[in-house]
Amino acid sequence: MAINGKHECLNEWTINNYPIRLSLKDFNIPNLEIIKFEDIATKRVQGNNLRYECADYRFPMVVAKNVQNPYNKKYRLIDGKNRLHKLKRMGIQSGLFFVISEDEFMKVFNKTKCRIEGINYGDN
Repeated sequence: MAINGKHECLNEWTINNYPIRLSLKDFNIPNLEIIKFEDIATKRVQGNNLRYECADYRFPMVVAKNVQNPYNKKYRLIDGKNRLHKLKRMGIQSGLFFVISEDEFMKVFNKTKCRIEGINYGDN
């Protein structure tokens, strides 16, 4: 399954202090799970912006399991920040997520890093 969008690893969200933008279409996203929001590290939403207002929470969000994050949570939110915050404000405590494994996340991270630095990753 391919999902469009980007995940920015900037500031406190970098991986090993390397800032990078990852394309969600590069991930192999095999399964869905129901996950409690309290177990997910997520970036903050800046007030009630247009993206928040238009967020359609009927669509699953995307998390990476056991990937470095600034809150040391089990999951790192990759896509769906506005959907998640909208659901939380509605009093909902869990949701449906596509789950990316740590291995899959780091494979895409390293491939993207090599592409940026002009290094052959090996299986491009």
